[in-house]
Amino acid sequence: MNIDIIKFKEHLKRVYDYMVINQSLERCDIIIGCGCLDVNVPKKCASLFKDGYASKILFTGGYGTKGQFSMPEAFVFKNVAMDEGVQEEDILVEDEATNTGDNFRYSLRVLEKNSVFCDKILIVHNALSTRRTYLTAINIFQNKKIMITYPELTFDTFYQKLKYKTFKELRYTVSVVLGDIQRIIVYPQLGWMSYEKVPESIIESYYILKEMGFDQFIMNKEKIDSLIMECGQQVENPIYFM
Repeated sequence: MNIDIIKFKEHLKRVYDYMVINQSLERCDIIIGCGCLDVNVPKKCASLFKDGYASKILFTGGYGTKGQFSMPEAFVFKNVAMDEGVQEEDILVEDEATNTGDNFRYSLRVLEKNSVFCDKILIVHNALSTRRTYLTAINIFQNKKIMITYPELTFDTFYQKLKYKTFKELRYTVSVVLGDIQRIIVYPQLGWMSYEKVPESIIESYYILKEMGFDQFIMNKEKIDSLIMECGQQVENPIYFM
């Protein structure tokens, strides 16, 4: 893949600035750590817990990152948090979810089962997943105040890490981000995410990066049609955004 590095960095920075949510945080009733490959997520959860942002942590995630861990993500994260000094009795686990929507739907069941009642929820995920995760969370945790944060990651740090990736890893990482932008536009019509108007500048950068070949996780029309059937909703004039 031959790409214009200056153009690539410009549009990746624009996308990064949109996809990463920075919020002021306050004490919540629960910290929810979302399963993924980034073991800095449970470390961030442990740090927030020790700083008094909540009295319980719930880790959610099954085998979503197939083949990467020998046990469900939630248990991997639980072990990391305990190594960071969090007591086992302060950790809840949801170990079946394999997507973000189920992370939160199944977490609700765990909270109810353990009689943990929450008005304020603090979610932790990796930086570039925060906007997609936040829009999913507020769609599911209705009538609750949602906050989201991430293990510290500046664009410069992110970009420097990309330089050390193989071509295959680079394509994977950037394609995931573009796939998330597509889902932010497509999923609200399926009832899976709250609607947010994506700025035209981000759509422009999406298409430019897509044309550079970062299209590994962009859904085609057939895939979106199958999701529309799966969701069981009547969707007139579907939005495909490919």
